[in-house]
Amino acid sequence: MLIEFAPLQGITDATFRRIHCKEVGGISHYYTPFIRWLPNGIRNKDQHDTSMQSCGEVPTVPQVIAATRREFAYLCDFLSNQGHHRIDLNMGCPFPMQVHAHRGCGLMEHPDRIKEIIAEMKERPSIQFSIKMRIGNTNPQQAQLLLPMLNEAPLTHITIHPRIATQQYDGTPNMEAFEQFYNQCQIPIIYNGDILTIQQIEQLQASYPNLHGIMIGRGLVANPTLLMKDWTPQQRHQSFWKIHDELLAQAIQTLHDEGQVLNHLQAYWTYWKDHINKKRLKKITKTRLLKNYIELTTATRDDYPTDEG
Repeated sequence: MLIEFAPLQGITDATFRRIHCKEVGGISHYYTPFIRWLPNGIRNKDQHDTSMQSCGEVPTVPQVIAATRREFAYLCDFLSNQGHHRIDLNMGCPFPMQVHAHRGCGLMEHPDRIKEIIAEMKERPSIQFSIKMRIGNTNPQQAQLLLPMLNEAPLTHITIHPRIATQQYDGTPNMEAFEQFYNQCQIPIIYNGDILTIQQIEQLQASYPNLHGIMIGRGLVANPTLLMKDWTPQQRHQSFWKIHDELLAQAIQTLHDEGQVLNHLQAYWTYWKDHINKKRLKKITKTRLLKNYIELTTATRDDYPTDEG
């Protein structure tokens, strides 16, 4: 079964993907945060993140978000010229800015546009396409209604998250809607959503034996060694801090000022809050001095996993 690393905007950039692959591994493919076509082209940041130089030997699948066939074609041309042969289409982003622009989950409201994008896929046989989606934008039956069209698409797989966009990441996944989609979809399916333990993965495998894979995002960022079943707490702890230290060193080297370095690293602590005691977490996320941040994170290493301070 494939274990895929889901993309998180601002978190799973090329540096994080490379470090996780080197220090932990166990992942079939790492997906990039989505890139989009803007009036003046693709952002330099996104171009760098998907470049073959940045991806290196990490098994990387670039993800795109598009509202029209034309946008999708531009993005495919760009990634193909970079040397990519796999592209994932984001039809699952729940954030209003993208939804209102008819991208992400908003695209699910426009079967005619999806049909055009699938037609574009069929004209590019040298590229392997996949789709990441939700069960719907406002209606949990929307994915089901799109199935006749999706079953005819040239897709390696469909990754599906069993929430609607308006839920974002709140509420309970709708496993009834997922199961209905799973039973009728003729394309291999990857499950995504709320995976935090090995036991959950094993339960999904047992419940859905034809599942093609599992995609994990927030759970793997919060616990980078989640999949390492036989690792000791000490090994997990050491690996976590190796990842942190490499991210910090890279941020200091590449970002322009102290504030940018702090903002970048503090974003990760939204997910890493279980690795340290609450008092130090608050100080780490509030400090505006890099010197203080380094002192705090250095002192914090002895806290995990028993000190609740």
